[in-house]
Amino acid sequence: MFKLSSRQHAPGLTIQSSIRVVPLHLTERFGPPSGATGDGKVSGNYVFEDSGGNTLAIYDWKSTALYDAHPAANLPTVNEFWASDEPMEFTLAASGSVDLIGFARWIGATSIGIGTWQWMNL
Repeated sequence: MFKLSSRQHAPGLTIQSSIRVVPLHLTERFGPPSGATGDGKVSGNYVFEDSGGNTLAIYDWKSTALYDAHPAANLPTVNEFWASDEPMEFTLAASGSVDLIGFARWIGATSIGIGTWQWMNL
């Protein structure tokens, strides 16, 4: 089982995969994400824990105009991204031995990038 962590950031995690999940579903279920990074590469993230004490985090990576506001980049604003009802790609990072597919299903992901980043529908 998984739960939202009280921590807002989780340094030292290793990228494990990517998931596609609807940002609006995340904000409705867990509230607003934690704040953006200073370099604008991440506009928000959520940190979770599993029953074994392992930590997971999901975050957008260079997905919003916070990172690149040039019109040619065609990226949504931070508010547009987090209010979107379309699946968006999030990076999934973790520590320890975590059931990534179980987590992706629990979080409501539509698909997960596994192995050589091939997408598997959930």
